Amino acid sequence: MPVEPITDDDEKFAAWCSDHPAGFVINADRKPRKGYLVLHKVGCHTFKPPYTTTTYSKIVGSSLDELEAWVRTRFGTATRITRRSCSCLKRAGLFTRRVMEDCVAWDSTSNISLNETLDLEKGDQRELALLAVRLRRGQSSFRESLIKAYGARCMITGCDILAVIEAAHIKPFRGAKDHKVENGLLLRADIHTLFDLNLLAISPDDLLIRTHLRLKGTEYEALDKKPLWLPGDRKLSKEALKSRWGEFEA
Repeated sequence: MPVEPITDDDEKFAAWCSDHPAGFVINADRKPRKGYLVLHKVGCHTFKPPYTTTTYSKIVGSSLDELEAWVRTRFGTATRITRRSCSCLKRAGLFTRRVMEDCVAWDSTSNISLNETLDLEKGDQRELALLAVRLRRGQSSFRESLIKAYGARCMITGCDILAVIEAAHIKPFRGAKDHKVENGLLLRADIHTLFDLNLLAISPDDLLIRTHLRLKGTEYEALDKKPLWLPGDRKLSKEALKSRWGEFEA
């Protein structure tokens, strides 16, 4: 099946994903526009209510090349499908040259140079791993603003090893407006992953950490009902917390 937007048909979208487990999906507005094109892997954990085809258009394709051709035909050759990409691509290790170039372009404050991305295909696995870590930590300006506001520590575990502390968005990133301190958390790398997977959340009413039943019997269960570290008079976005809490409860 050629690249196409799927709207108001969750059954069709689910069937396509089942038939193309290695495929890709662009999350777009119901009427796709170049200002909001977010690239995902098939099977991304975000593909559940409220992120269904009744709210968004899912542009599906079996390869990045197919999707890129569709987008550039529709919106112009300067449009890049990976300018905004979900963390599911980064965690899966899909650091292709094109994806990395667009991740750099996505945040002009990044301290990752374009030359670094152009060298990825030369096969230096150590450099690739280091670059992946640097991207996973979050855009540099956002991370630095969080460290300045909250201190250099994980806000859930208290870990103060800066090398493993990452910038996490409470409300998933969709644009520069989401790079706000009140929409951010500093989390240890493994905690960040659990938070992204909605296996761990923050109660918007009392700011207590809650863990999913799937973590019962693991070391992470001990975090349940612990208070979030929030120094001074700092406040987090109640709207963002409620939105994320809804995903956790679902």
